Amino acid sequence: MFKKKIYILYISIIMENTAKVEMEAMGSVPIGLRYSAGVSPGVPGERALQRFTAENASVFSGSGNNVVRIPVSSGHFLDLKNAVLGYDFKNTTTGGGGVDTSITLDGSAACVIQRIRILDSRSSNEIERVDSYNLVHSVLDQYSSNLTNMQGSNILSGAPRRIQNNPATGTVALTQASKTGTDSAGTQYTIGTLTGQAITINSGLGGKGYVQEEADSLNTGISRHYEFGLKNGWFNPASAKYLPPMVAFTIELTLAPPANCLKKETNAVPGYNAQNFMLSIPSVTLTDPAFQARMNQRLAQGVSWRATTFHHHVNTLAAGAGRTSVQLGERARVLKGFMNIMRIQSNVTDGDKFKLSKRSIQYVDNYQYQIGSTLYPNNQIDIVTEATPVDGGTAANTRLAGKTEQNMNISEAYSELLRVVGGINSSAGTTLIGQEPFAQSELNNGAGLLALDLQTYSDGSVSSGINTSNGLPCVINVQKNSAANVILQLDSFAIAELQIMINPDGIITSMS
Repeated sequence: MFKKKIYILYISIIMENTAKVEMEAMGSVPIGLRYSAGVSPGVPGERALQRFTAENASVFSGSGNNVVRIPVSSGHFLDLKNAVLGYDFKNTTTGGGGVDTSITLDGSAACVIQRIRILDSRSSNEIERVDSYNLVHSVLDQYSSNLTNMQGSNILSGAPRRIQNNPATGTVALTQASKTGTDSAGTQYTIGTLTGQAITINSGLGGKGYVQEEADSLNTGISRHYEFGLKNGWFNPASAKYLPPMVAFTIELTLAPPANCLKKETNAVPGYNAQNFMLSIPSVTLTDPAFQARMNQRLAQGVSWRATTFHHHVNTLAAGAGRTSVQLGERARVLKGFMNIMRIQSNVTDGDKFKLSKRSIQYVDNYQYQIGSTLYPNNQIDIVTEATPVDGGTAANTRLAGKTEQNMNISEAYSELLRVVGGINSSAGTTLIGQEPFAQSELNNGAGLLALDLQTYSDGSVSSGINTSNGLPCVINVQKNSAANVILQLDSFAIAELQIMINPDGIITSMS
Protein backbone atom coordinates (compact mmCIF):
# COMPACT_ATOMS: atom_id res chain seq x y z
CA MET A 1 0.00 0.00 0.00
CA PHE A 2 2.85 2.36 0.88
CA LYS A 3 4.57 1.68 -2.49
CA LYS A 4 1.30 2.35 -4.31
CA LYS A 5 1.01 5.80 -2.72
CA ILE A 6 4.58 6.62 -3.75
CA TYR A 7 3.85 5.42 -7.28
CA ILE A 8 0.72 7.56 -7.52
CA LEU A 9 2.61 10.58 -6.20
CA TYR A 10 5.39 9.97 -8.75
CA ILE A 11 2.88 9.80 -11.61
CA SER A 12 1.19 12.97 -10.34
CA ILE A 13 4.50 14.86 -10.31
CA ILE A 14 5.29 13.68 -13.86
CA MET A 15 1.86 14.81 -15.09
CA GLU A 16 2.22 18.22 -13.43
CA ASN A 17 5.70 18.74 -14.88
CA THR A 18 4.53 17.59 -18.31
CA ALA A 19 1.64 20.06 -18.23
CA LYS A 20 4.01 22.82 -17.13
CA VAL A 21 6.40 22.08 -20.03
CA GLU A 22 3.51 22.03 -22.51
CA MET A 23 2.21 25.40 -21.27
CA GLU A 24 5.67 26.94 -21.36
CA ALA A 25 6.12 25.67 -24.92
CA MET A 26 3.12 27.75 -25.95
CA GLY A 27 4.62 30.94 -24.49
CA SER A 28 4.81 32.79 -21.18
CA VAL A 29 1.91 32.11 -18.85
CA PRO A 30 0.22 35.01 -17.02
CA ILE A 31 0.81 34.98 -13.28
CA GLY A 32 -2.90 34.41 -12.68
CA LEU A 33 -2.58 30.97 -14.37
CA ARG A 34 0.59 29.81 -12.59
CA TYR A 35 -1.06 27.59 -10.01
CA SER A 36 2.20 25.81 -9.20
CA ALA A 37 3.79 29.04 -7.97
CA GLY A 38 3.95 29.50 -4.20
CA VAL A 39 5.53 31.63 -1.49
CA SER A 40 9.01 30.56 -0.33
CA PRO A 41 11.26 31.79 2.50
CA GLY A 42 13.49 34.68 1.47
CA VAL A 43 17.24 34.30 0.99
CA PRO A 44 19.11 35.72 4.02
CA GLY A 45 20.01 39.33 3.37
CA GLU A 46 20.23 42.85 4.74
CA ARG A 47 18.47 46.01 3.63
CA ALA A 48 19.75 49.58 3.80
CA LEU A 49 19.05 52.95 2.19
CA GLN A 50 21.58 54.49 -0.17
CA ARG A 51 21.51 58.12 -1.26
CA PHE A 52 22.96 59.56 -4.46
CA THR A 53 23.41 63.28 -5.11
CA ALA A 54 23.84 65.38 -8.25
CA GLU A 55 27.32 65.39 -9.77
CA ASN A 56 26.71 68.98 -10.92
CA ALA A 57 25.28 70.16 -7.60
CA SER A 58 24.05 73.73 -7.92
CA VAL A 59 21.02 75.97 -7.55
CA PHE A 60 18.90 75.02 -10.56
CA SER A 61 16.00 76.87 -12.15
CA GLY A 62 13.66 76.47 -15.08
CA SER A 63 15.78 78.72 -17.29
CA GLY A 64 19.52 78.68 -17.82
CA ASN A 65 20.94 76.13 -15.39
CA ASN A 66 18.16 73.55 -15.78
CA VAL A 67 19.82 70.10 -16.22
CA VAL A 68 20.42 67.89 -13.16
CA ARG A 69 22.58 64.74 -13.43
CA ILE A 70 22.63 62.14 -10.67
CA PRO A 71 25.07 59.21 -11.17
CA VAL A 72 24.20 55.92 -9.45
CA SER A 73 26.53 52.99 -8.80
CA SER A 74 26.51 50.50 -5.95
CA GLY A 75 28.09 47.23 -4.89
CA HIS A 76 24.68 46.02 -3.73
CA PHE A 77 21.38 45.14 -5.38
CA LEU A 78 19.22 48.25 -5.78
CA ASP A 79 15.44 48.19 -5.32
CA LEU A 80 14.54 50.62 -8.12
CA LYS A 81 10.78 50.28 -7.64
CA ASN A 82 11.04 51.92 -4.21
CA ALA A 83 13.43 54.70 -5.20
CA VAL A 84 12.48 58.25 -4.17
CA LEU A 85 13.64 61.56 -5.66
CA GLY A 86 13.93 64.50 -3.26
CA TYR A 87 14.83 68.17 -3.67
CA ASP A 88 14.37 71.60 -2.09
CA PHE A 89 11.92 73.92 -3.87
CA LYS A 90 11.90 77.70 -3.37
CA ASN A 91 9.46 80.27 -4.75
CA THR A 92 11.37 83.16 -6.33
CA THR A 93 8.37 84.83 -8.04
CA THR A 94 8.60 88.62 -8.26
CA GLY A 95 6.15 91.50 -8.64
CA GLY A 96 5.64 95.04 -7.45
CA GLY A 97 2.92 97.44 -6.39
CA GLY A 98 1.02 95.04 -4.17
CA VAL A 99 1.10 92.15 -6.67
CA ASP A 100 0.43 88.74 -5.10
CA THR A 101 3.60 86.70 -5.73
CA SER A 102 2.42 83.39 -4.32
CA ILE A 103 2.47 80.33 -6.59
CA THR A 104 0.71 76.93 -6.57
CA LEU A 105 2.31 73.68 -7.71
CA ASP A 106 0.68 72.37 -10.87
CA GLY A 107 -0.23 68.90 -9.62
CA SER A 108 2.78 68.23 -7.36
CA ALA A 109 6.48 68.97 -6.97
CA ALA A 110 7.09 66.67 -9.98
CA CYS A 111 5.72 69.53 -12.12
CA VAL A 112 9.24 70.97 -12.52
CA ILE A 113 10.55 67.86 -14.36
CA GLN A 114 10.04 68.44 -18.07
CA ARG A 115 12.12 65.46 -19.21
CA ILE A 116 13.73 62.35 -17.70
CA ARG A 117 16.57 60.47 -19.36
CA ILE A 118 18.23 57.31 -18.05
CA LEU A 119 21.78 56.84 -19.38
CA ASP A 120 24.28 54.01 -19.05
CA SER A 121 27.21 55.62 -17.23
CA ARG A 122 29.87 53.64 -19.08
CA SER A 123 28.70 53.81 -22.68
CA SER A 124 26.38 56.86 -22.44
CA ASN A 125 23.65 54.75 -24.11
CA GLU A 126 20.21 56.30 -23.67
CA ILE A 127 18.18 53.61 -21.89
CA GLU A 128 14.92 55.53 -21.55
CA ARG A 129 13.59 58.98 -22.37
CA VAL A 130 10.25 60.44 -21.30
CA ASP A 131 9.44 63.91 -22.64
CA SER A 132 6.76 66.01 -20.90
CA TYR A 133 7.28 63.77 -17.88
CA ASN A 134 5.48 66.24 -15.60
CA LEU A 135 2.33 65.86 -17.70
CA VAL A 136 2.22 62.06 -17.55
CA HIS A 137 3.14 62.16 -13.84
CA SER A 138 0.14 64.41 -13.17
CA VAL A 139 -2.20 62.07 -15.08
CA LEU A 140 -0.99 59.01 -13.17
CA ASP A 141 -1.23 60.83 -9.84
CA GLN A 142 -4.88 61.53 -10.59
CA TYR A 143 -5.86 58.17 -12.07
CA SER A 144 -3.62 55.71 -10.18
CA SER A 145 -4.26 57.00 -6.67
CA ASN A 146 -7.04 56.91 -4.10
CA LEU A 147 -8.37 58.83 -1.11
CA THR A 148 -6.32 56.75 1.33
CA ASN A 149 -2.91 57.87 0.03
CA MET A 150 -3.97 61.39 -0.98
CA GLN A 151 -2.79 62.80 2.34
CA GLY A 152 0.55 61.06 2.00
CA SER A 153 1.03 62.41 -1.51
CA ASN A 154 0.47 65.93 -0.20
CA ILE A 155 3.06 65.48 2.54
CA LEU A 156 5.62 63.97 0.15
CA SER A 157 5.15 65.97 -3.02
CA GLY A 158 2.71 68.84 -2.37
CA ALA A 159 -0.07 67.18 -4.41
CA PRO A 160 -3.71 68.21 -3.68
CA ARG A 161 -4.50 67.37 -0.06
CA ARG A 162 -8.25 66.77 -0.15
CA ILE A 163 -11.29 66.17 -2.32
CA GLN A 164 -14.00 68.83 -2.23
CA ASN A 165 -16.74 66.47 -1.17
CA ASN A 166 -19.46 68.33 0.73
CA PRO A 167 -22.94 66.77 0.38
CA ALA A 168 -25.52 67.99 -2.09
CA THR A 169 -28.11 68.43 0.68
CA GLY A 170 -28.34 67.90 4.41
CA THR A 171 -26.53 69.26 7.45
CA VAL A 172 -22.95 69.38 8.60
CA ALA A 173 -21.83 69.62 12.24
CA LEU A 174 -20.20 73.07 12.29
CA THR A 175 -20.33 75.99 14.68
CA GLN A 176 -19.58 78.97 12.43
CA ALA A 177 -22.22 81.54 11.60
CA SER A 178 -24.20 81.80 8.37
CA LYS A 179 -21.95 83.13 5.61
CA THR A 180 -21.97 84.10 1.93
CA GLY A 181 -18.74 84.36 0.00
CA THR A 182 -16.52 83.09 -2.83
CA ASP A 183 -14.47 79.89 -2.81
CA SER A 184 -10.90 79.52 -4.13
CA ALA A 185 -12.18 78.85 -7.65
CA GLY A 186 -14.28 82.02 -7.68
CA THR A 187 -17.64 80.25 -7.22
CA GLN A 188 -20.29 81.99 -5.14
CA TYR A 189 -21.60 79.93 -2.21
CA THR A 190 -23.97 80.34 0.71
CA ILE A 191 -23.93 78.46 4.00
CA GLY A 192 -27.43 78.61 5.45
CA THR A 193 -28.92 79.42 8.79
CA LEU A 194 -27.53 78.10 12.04
CA THR A 195 -29.76 75.43 13.58
CA GLY A 196 -28.52 74.41 17.00
CA GLN A 197 -24.97 73.19 16.43
CA ALA A 198 -25.48 72.33 12.74
CA ILE A 199 -25.41 74.42 9.57
CA THR A 200 -27.64 73.55 6.66
CA ILE A 201 -25.76 73.59 3.34
CA ASN A 202 -27.83 75.15 0.58
CA SER A 203 -26.49 73.40 -2.49
CA GLY A 204 -28.01 71.21 -5.14
CA LEU A 205 -24.76 69.80 -6.52
CA GLY A 206 -22.42 69.02 -3.64
CA GLY A 207 -18.64 69.15 -3.92
CA LYS A 208 -16.67 69.45 -7.15
CA GLY A 209 -14.43 66.52 -6.25
CA TYR A 210 -10.80 66.89 -7.34
CA VAL A 211 -9.72 70.52 -7.45
CA GLN A 212 -6.25 71.55 -8.61
CA GLU A 213 -6.15 74.53 -6.23
CA GLU A 214 -5.69 72.11 -3.30
CA ALA A 215 -2.02 71.56 -4.24
CA ASP A 216 0.66 73.30 -2.16
CA SER A 217 0.86 77.10 -2.42
CA LEU A 218 3.96 79.05 -1.37
CA ASN A 219 4.69 82.73 -0.90
CA THR A 220 7.83 84.30 -2.34
CA GLY A 221 10.93 83.27 -0.42
CA ILE A 222 9.31 80.14 1.06
CA SER A 223 11.22 76.86 0.65
CA ARG A 224 10.00 73.29 1.13
CA HIS A 225 11.55 69.86 0.76
CA TYR A 226 9.65 67.34 -1.38
CA GLU A 227 10.10 63.64 -2.11
CA PHE A 228 8.24 61.40 -4.53
CA GLY A 229 8.55 58.19 -6.49
CA LEU A 230 9.22 58.33 -10.22
CA LYS A 231 6.74 56.83 -12.69
CA ASN A 232 8.94 56.09 -15.71
CA GLY A 233 9.77 52.53 -16.77
CA TRP A 234 13.32 52.30 -15.37
CA PHE A 235 12.06 52.74 -11.82
CA ASN A 236 9.02 50.49 -12.31
CA PRO A 237 10.15 47.08 -13.63
CA ALA A 238 7.16 44.85 -14.34
CA SER A 239 8.31 42.11 -11.98
CA ALA A 240 10.09 44.34 -9.41
CA LYS A 241 13.57 43.21 -10.51
CA TYR A 242 16.53 44.58 -8.53
CA LEU A 243 19.39 46.30 -10.34
CA PRO A 244 22.49 44.04 -10.06
CA PRO A 245 25.62 45.27 -8.24
CA MET A 246 28.21 47.37 -10.08
CA VAL A 247 25.79 48.42 -12.82
CA ALA A 248 26.13 52.19 -13.18
CA PHE A 249 23.54 54.55 -14.60
CA THR A 250 22.85 58.30 -14.60
CA ILE A 251 19.46 59.94 -14.25
CA GLU A 252 19.26 63.25 -16.12
CA LEU A 253 16.46 65.68 -15.29
CA THR A 254 15.62 68.70 -17.45
CA LEU A 255 13.62 71.30 -15.52
CA ALA A 256 10.62 73.14 -16.99
CA PRO A 257 10.27 76.93 -17.42
CA PRO A 258 8.30 78.43 -14.48
CA ALA A 259 5.32 79.52 -16.60
CA ASN A 260 4.97 75.95 -17.89
CA CYS A 261 4.78 74.22 -14.50
CA LEU A 262 3.48 76.68 -11.86
CA LYS A 263 0.24 78.60 -11.40
CA LYS A 264 0.89 82.23 -10.45
CA GLU A 265 -1.33 85.23 -9.77
CA THR A 266 -2.01 87.99 -12.32
CA ASN A 267 0.89 90.37 -13.10
CA ALA A 268 3.46 88.34 -11.14
CA VAL A 269 6.64 87.06 -12.83
CA PRO A 270 6.94 83.36 -11.90
CA GLY A 271 10.21 81.87 -10.76
CA TYR A 272 11.62 79.01 -8.69
CA ASN A 273 14.89 77.52 -7.50
CA ALA A 274 15.51 73.80 -7.05
CA GLN A 275 18.54 72.39 -5.28
CA ASN A 276 19.91 69.54 -3.15
CA PHE A 277 18.60 66.85 -5.49
CA MET A 278 18.96 63.40 -3.96
CA LEU A 279 17.92 59.96 -5.18
CA SER A 280 17.29 57.53 -2.31
CA ILE A 281 17.23 53.83 -3.23
CA PRO A 282 16.88 50.83 -0.86
CA SER A 283 19.79 48.41 -1.29
CA VAL A 284 19.90 44.67 -0.57
CA THR A 285 23.00 42.69 0.45
CA LEU A 286 22.86 38.88 0.27
CA THR A 287 24.38 37.27 3.38
CA ASP A 288 24.24 33.68 2.13
CA PRO A 289 27.68 33.00 0.51
CA ALA A 290 26.49 29.95 -1.41
CA PHE A 291 23.53 31.76 -2.93
CA GLN A 292 25.68 34.81 -3.67
CA ALA A 293 28.09 32.60 -5.62
CA ARG A 294 25.23 31.12 -7.66
CA MET A 295 23.84 34.62 -8.27
CA ASN A 296 27.22 35.83 -9.51
CA GLN A 297 27.30 32.95 -12.00
CA ARG A 298 23.83 33.90 -13.23
CA LEU A 299 24.68 37.62 -13.58
CA ALA A 300 27.80 36.69 -15.55
CA GLN A 301 25.46 35.43 -18.29
CA GLY A 302 23.60 38.73 -18.54
CA VAL A 303 20.06 39.49 -17.36
CA SER A 304 17.02 41.35 -18.68
CA TRP A 305 13.60 42.53 -17.59
CA ARG A 306 10.64 44.50 -18.88
CA ALA A 307 8.92 47.71 -17.87
CA THR A 308 6.36 50.18 -19.21
CA THR A 309 7.49 53.49 -20.69
CA PHE A 310 5.82 56.47 -22.37
CA HIS A 311 6.61 57.81 -25.84
CA HIS A 312 5.44 61.39 -26.29
CA HIS A 313 3.97 62.80 -29.52
CA VAL A 314 2.68 66.36 -30.03
CA ASN A 315 0.13 67.56 -32.60
CA THR A 316 -1.90 70.72 -33.12
CA LEU A 317 -5.62 70.69 -33.92
CA ALA A 318 -6.99 73.65 -35.88
CA ALA A 319 -9.92 75.59 -34.41
CA GLY A 320 -13.39 74.57 -35.52
CA ALA A 321 -15.79 71.65 -35.41
CA GLY A 322 -15.47 68.69 -37.75
CA ARG A 323 -13.82 65.33 -38.32
CA THR A 324 -10.06 65.18 -37.73
CA SER A 325 -7.60 62.31 -38.15
CA VAL A 326 -4.23 62.58 -36.40
CA GLN A 327 -1.23 60.37 -37.21
CA LEU A 328 0.45 59.34 -33.96
CA GLY A 329 3.58 57.88 -35.57
CA GLU A 330 4.32 55.30 -32.87
CA ARG A 331 6.85 52.53 -33.53
CA ALA A 332 6.83 50.01 -30.70
CA ARG A 333 7.49 46.30 -30.43
CA VAL A 334 4.75 46.00 -27.81
CA LEU A 335 2.25 48.87 -27.87
CA LYS A 336 0.00 48.61 -24.80
CA GLY A 337 -2.23 51.62 -25.30
CA PHE A 338 -2.60 55.37 -25.79
CA MET A 339 -3.43 58.36 -23.60
CA ASN A 340 -4.38 61.53 -25.52
CA ILE A 341 -4.53 64.88 -23.74
CA MET A 342 -6.31 67.91 -25.20
CA ARG A 343 -5.56 71.42 -23.96
CA ILE A 344 -6.11 74.92 -25.28
CA GLN A 345 -2.71 75.58 -26.84
CA SER A 346 -2.37 79.08 -25.41
CA ASN A 347 -2.82 77.65 -21.89
CA VAL A 348 0.21 75.37 -22.15
CA THR A 349 2.68 78.22 -21.46
CA ASP A 350 0.31 80.52 -19.53
CA GLY A 351 1.59 81.09 -16.00
CA ASP A 352 -1.87 82.18 -14.86
CA LYS A 353 -3.36 78.74 -15.59
CA PHE A 354 -3.08 75.16 -14.38
CA LYS A 355 -1.84 73.48 -17.54
CA LEU A 356 -0.47 70.10 -16.37
CA SER A 357 -3.23 69.04 -14.00
CA LYS A 358 -6.06 70.52 -16.11
CA ARG A 359 -7.27 69.27 -19.51
CA SER A 360 -10.65 68.51 -21.10
CA ILE A 361 -12.64 66.07 -23.22
CA GLN A 362 -15.40 68.61 -23.92
CA TYR A 363 -14.00 69.33 -27.39
CA VAL A 364 -14.96 65.84 -28.62
CA ASP A 365 -18.28 64.24 -29.63
CA ASN A 366 -16.74 60.85 -30.42
CA TYR A 367 -13.39 59.21 -31.08
CA GLN A 368 -11.92 55.96 -32.36
CA TYR A 369 -8.41 54.67 -33.05
CA GLN A 370 -7.13 52.88 -36.13
CA ILE A 371 -4.00 50.72 -36.16
CA GLY A 372 -3.24 49.39 -39.61
CA SER A 373 -6.65 48.59 -41.06
CA THR A 374 -8.25 47.66 -37.74
CA LEU A 375 -10.46 49.99 -35.71
CA TYR A 376 -10.18 50.12 -31.91
CA PRO A 377 -12.62 49.75 -30.29
CA ASN A 378 -15.02 48.21 -32.82
CA ASN A 379 -17.49 51.06 -32.37
CA GLN A 380 -16.59 54.71 -31.80
CA ILE A 381 -16.71 56.02 -28.24
CA ASP A 382 -19.33 58.75 -27.83
CA ILE A 383 -18.94 61.64 -25.36
CA VAL A 384 -21.61 64.06 -24.14
CA THR A 385 -20.69 66.44 -21.33
CA GLU A 386 -23.32 69.16 -21.82
CA ALA A 387 -25.96 69.90 -24.42
CA THR A 388 -24.57 73.11 -25.95
CA PRO A 389 -20.82 73.51 -25.31
CA VAL A 390 -19.39 76.97 -26.03
CA ASP A 391 -15.90 78.00 -27.15
CA GLY A 392 -13.41 76.36 -24.81
CA GLY A 393 -16.12 74.35 -23.03
CA THR A 394 -18.18 75.03 -19.91
CA ALA A 395 -17.81 78.65 -18.78
CA ALA A 396 -15.72 79.40 -15.69
CA ASN A 397 -17.46 78.87 -12.32
CA THR A 398 -20.24 76.81 -13.93
CA ARG A 399 -21.01 73.40 -12.46
CA LEU A 400 -21.92 70.18 -14.26
CA ALA A 401 -23.87 67.08 -13.26
CA GLY A 402 -26.94 68.92 -12.01
CA LYS A 403 -30.51 67.64 -12.22
CA THR A 404 -31.05 69.38 -15.56
CA GLU A 405 -27.93 67.97 -17.27
CA GLN A 406 -29.16 66.34 -20.47
CA ASN A 407 -27.90 63.02 -21.92
CA MET A 408 -24.50 63.04 -20.19
CA ASN A 409 -22.39 60.20 -21.59
CA ILE A 410 -18.85 59.78 -20.27
CA SER A 411 -18.91 56.26 -18.81
CA GLU A 412 -17.40 54.41 -21.79
CA ALA A 413 -14.51 56.87 -22.16
CA TYR A 414 -13.93 56.74 -18.39
CA SER A 415 -13.88 52.93 -18.20
CA GLU A 416 -11.44 52.71 -21.14
CA LEU A 417 -9.05 55.05 -19.34
CA LEU A 418 -9.24 53.01 -16.13
CA ARG A 419 -8.35 49.87 -18.09
CA VAL A 420 -5.28 51.63 -19.45
CA VAL A 421 -3.92 52.99 -16.14
CA GLY A 422 -4.83 49.76 -14.34
CA GLY A 423 -2.40 47.86 -16.55
CA ILE A 424 0.59 50.16 -16.01
CA ASN A 425 1.77 49.75 -12.42
CA SER A 426 -1.22 48.18 -10.66
CA SER A 427 -3.67 45.34 -11.28
CA ALA A 428 -6.76 47.59 -11.18
CA GLY A 429 -7.38 51.23 -11.90
CA THR A 430 -7.92 53.43 -8.86
CA THR A 431 -8.67 57.10 -9.25
CA LEU A 432 -9.24 60.47 -7.59
CA ILE A 433 -11.20 61.74 -10.60
CA GLY A 434 -14.97 61.55 -10.39
CA GLN A 435 -17.77 62.54 -12.75
CA GLU A 436 -17.43 66.31 -12.67
CA PRO A 437 -13.64 66.72 -13.10
CA PHE A 438 -13.60 64.05 -15.81
CA ALA A 439 -16.31 65.89 -17.78
CA GLN A 440 -15.44 69.52 -16.98
CA SER A 441 -13.64 72.17 -19.03
CA GLU A 442 -10.16 73.61 -18.50
CA LEU A 443 -11.87 76.78 -17.27
CA ASN A 444 -13.06 74.79 -14.25
CA ASN A 445 -11.53 71.64 -12.74
CA GLY A 446 -11.38 69.51 -15.91
CA ALA A 447 -9.03 66.52 -15.84
CA GLY A 448 -10.44 64.18 -18.51
CA LEU A 449 -8.54 62.58 -21.38
CA LEU A 450 -8.99 60.05 -24.17
CA ALA A 451 -7.47 56.58 -23.94
CA LEU A 452 -7.26 53.15 -25.55
CA ASP A 453 -6.28 49.83 -23.96
CA LEU A 454 -4.50 47.37 -26.29
CA GLN A 455 -3.32 44.72 -23.83
CA THR A 456 -4.54 41.14 -23.98
CA TYR A 457 -3.34 40.38 -20.44
CA SER A 458 -3.48 43.26 -17.98
CA ASP A 459 -1.47 41.93 -15.01
CA GLY A 460 1.91 42.98 -16.43
CA SER A 461 3.54 39.56 -16.02
CA VAL A 462 3.75 38.85 -19.76
CA SER A 463 4.36 40.86 -22.94
CA SER A 464 0.99 41.90 -24.29
CA GLY A 465 0.15 44.44 -26.96
CA ILE A 466 0.41 45.24 -30.68
CA ASN A 467 3.63 45.31 -32.70
CA THR A 468 3.85 48.58 -34.68
CA SER A 469 7.63 48.56 -35.15
CA ASN A 470 7.21 47.54 -38.82
CA GLY A 471 5.58 50.86 -39.69
CA LEU A 472 1.97 49.94 -38.94
CA PRO A 473 0.17 53.33 -38.96
CA CYS A 474 -1.50 54.54 -35.76
CA VAL A 475 -4.29 57.10 -36.08
CA ILE A 476 -6.84 58.70 -33.75
CA ASN A 477 -10.06 59.84 -35.45
CA VAL A 478 -11.84 62.61 -33.56
CA GLN A 479 -15.17 64.34 -34.17
CA LYS A 480 -14.73 67.86 -32.75
CA ASN A 481 -17.67 70.03 -31.71
CA SER A 482 -18.26 73.75 -31.19
CA ALA A 483 -16.25 73.80 -27.95
CA ALA A 484 -13.18 73.16 -30.13
CA ASN A 485 -13.45 76.58 -31.73
CA VAL A 486 -9.98 77.27 -30.35
CA ILE A 487 -6.55 75.94 -31.34
CA LEU A 488 -5.87 72.78 -29.35
CA GLN A 489 -2.65 70.98 -28.48
CA LEU A 490 -2.90 67.19 -28.55
CA ASP A 491 -0.28 65.50 -26.37
CA SER A 492 -0.28 61.77 -27.01
CA PHE A 493 1.52 59.24 -24.82
CA ALA A 494 2.03 55.83 -26.40
CA ILE A 495 2.29 53.28 -23.60
CA ALA A 496 4.95 50.81 -24.72
CA GLU A 497 6.96 47.96 -23.31
CA LEU A 498 10.61 48.72 -22.53
CA GLN A 499 13.03 45.80 -22.48
CA ILE A 500 16.15 46.43 -20.40
CA MET A 501 19.25 44.24 -20.79
CA ILE A 502 22.36 44.08 -18.60
CA ASN A 503 25.28 42.55 -20.48
CA PRO A 504 27.90 40.41 -18.68
CA ASP A 505 30.29 43.39 -18.76
CA GLY A 506 27.70 45.56 -16.95
CA ILE A 507 26.74 47.68 -20.00
CA ILE A 508 23.04 48.54 -20.11
CA THR A 509 21.05 48.46 -23.35
CA SER A 510 17.34 48.69 -24.08
CA MET A 511 14.71 48.48 -26.80
CA SER A 512 11.04 49.32 -27.00
